[in-house]
Amino acid sequence: MDVLEKFVSHDLEFNGKIASALHNGHDFAFWLAQLGPWVDERPQIEKQEVESVEATTTRSYYRNPSLAADNKDFDNIQVQSHLINQQAPNALRLWQSMHPDPLSLYNDATRLDDEIIENCELHVRERLQQKLQKVISPDPTLLEEIIPIERSFLQPAY
Repeated sequence: MDVLEKFVSHDLEFNGKIASALHNGHDFAFWLAQLGPWVDERPQIEKQEVESVEATTTRSYYRNPSLAADNKDFDNIQVQSHLINQQAPNALRLWQSMHPDPLSLYNDATRLDDEIIENCELHVRERLQQKLQKVISPDPTLLEEIIPIERSFLQPAY
């Protein structure tokens, strides 16, 4: 047994005694109290560094798909349609792996085409129109009208 295994077997948090006592309130309170207030003295296990997504994507020999379509992508689609018409599935798979299709026509997460909005239900369309039209601009001159009205409500009526 190495040092880490001994530590895990004796430590209440890492050996699972606290987690197993979650369903019984008295046991959980007891095991939690056993940990004590010395949190800064408790040994910490170092976290292993996880490879970032960028590091894993750079290892691939294939291109990553673009976020928005360019003119080059439409030319690639014409080549794909030509390979489909020639009934060459292996060449088509190779072409698609070398030239992946873009993920979207526009790199804008908030963009909705007019056809999509027209196919939505009425309450969704009204909500989208309110979202586009509802811009609140603060006007401090309105306070001159509101403050006297509020003071009149606060005065006691005799």
